[in-house]
Amino acid sequence: MAFAKTEQFDPEIIEMATFASALSHPARITLLKYLLDHPDCRCSELVDTLPLSQPSCSRHLAELRKAGLVEGSQMGNEVRYHLKSERIKRFCDAFHCTLNP
Repeated sequence: MAFAKTEQFDPEIIEMATFASALSHPARITLLKYLLDHPDCRCSELVDTLPLSQPSCSRHLAELRKAGLVEGSQMGNEVRYHLKSERIKRFCDAFHCTLNP
């Protein structure tokens, strides 16, 4: 039976690669930085402030959510986004330990 190449790597390494991939676009890093200073922000606020269209902002937020870096909370007919700080800290710690054994 064939295995996907990623199945041969440590799960922690796979998780770090997923996080790193989510950070591979400047718009996503900009979104993270903005959400750090403005927690519970609506997508429309992000679009009004950052150089992103609404579809682009939503697409990048979806990538960040998929990687577990951002979480959205439904409030009425809008979603408010915030960082998953503990998960980001775990990623930073694991990344640091991997590069500095």
